[in-house]
Amino acid sequence: MPVLTAVLPPPFLIWVAAADPNALKTPEVRKKLVDALIFSKIDSYAYFEDVCINLANAILTDNQETHRPLELCALPDFSETSRIPVTILPELWNDVVYLFAKKIVEFPFDDKILAQFTWILGCNAWDTLSFTPAVAPTSVVDNLARQRFTKLFGPEGFAKSCTYKSSGDFVVHSILQAMHISSWRVSTLVQGENVYGPCAAVHGEVANSVIRQYTDSAPSELLVPRRNSPESLKFIIMCVTILEASNEKKSRLLIDRGILRRDHKDVPQPAFTNDAPPFDGKPRFGHVINDTFFTATTAEAGILGYLQAAHEHGVQGIDGLFYAIFDPEQLPISSLLRQYVV
Repeated sequence: MPVLTAVLPPPFLIWVAAADPNALKTPEVRKKLVDALIFSKIDSYAYFEDVCINLANAILTDNQETHRPLELCALPDFSETSRIPVTILPELWNDVVYLFAKKIVEFPFDDKILAQFTWILGCNAWDTLSFTPAVAPTSVVDNLARQRFTKLFGPEGFAKSCTYKSSGDFVVHSILQAMHISSWRVSTLVQGENVYGPCAAVHGEVANSVIRQYTDSAPSELLVPRRNSPESLKFIIMCVTILEASNEKKSRLLIDRGILRRDHKDVPQPAFTNDAPPFDGKPRFGHVINDTFFTATTAEAGILGYLQAAHEHGVQGIDGLFYAIFDPEQLPISSLLRQYVV
């Protein structure tokens, strides 16, 4: 998905805001602003603020009688650390959005208000995806394949020897985003921005301890059985290990709203979220392609399902890992993976 300034060019916003303010009253313009905030990556925070303010004004041009009195409405109680999404009853959604719009146009507002506003706008966008349990063919994923999987992704396999030179920050960034910060709190990060700043703001004096538990030891340490890491955490580490081994740019680990904003929708991409329906905060992970999110219950199943899908769709760089697990005889003699599986 293109960046915000490409989806919604600044000249268009200027026209809406100044040249023809009546355009704010049209459902088409409101939808264009909403979709831009939900599905576009933010490349300029200042411009993102302008879009939010104009959308808030657009929402307030609605007939105020369609909203219940403001004294009967209240902003949801947003936690900064809980991975359980805020619950907003469908019948109250319009009222909550309207209340946020009021706060934005009244000034002053802080970054949290804009993040919460944008997050709420995107709640219904999850309906664009269907969530389907992934079923791995038993004829393909046999015991030998699972043994080779462990040799690659187990705590003593390739994951242990991997130095994560190109994705060391990314693995920590991903873990913090997926495990320690609420989705809404980092849903409006500018493209390329990491979560260390928000993590420090959210966790305060203990932020350093939260971060260092992942920076002071190798990621493979979290795969050791005695650590009893959750499957969702193992999945994240294994996904980053795939990125190191494949250097594939079009198939990146997607987290939360990054799933809705992803590029290359026709390419299978590993994905993780606590944010989607039924909004119970339980992690859902696997891979997403087009309009389907194939979910798994274990890290092994999630990774095997992704590798199968990526191989079938011809994702560059994945064949080495796919053959290492499912058909190691096809690995080139020069492949570094042969030492683990042949």
